[in-house]
Amino acid sequence: MEEERANALEVATQAYEEREASTSQEVIKALFLDFIIFELLERLIK
Repeated sequence: MEEERANALEVATQAYEEREASTSQEVIKALFLDFIIFELLERLIK
């Protein structure tokens, strides 16, 4: 269970690192989407 959470966090982290955002608005949107994705993954794992 803990390993699945670590994997989900790693996937979200990699997705964030690979993204290139050119404006602050894109950065905010990307962080918001990352947060939503992470929350959904966390709820699926529980």
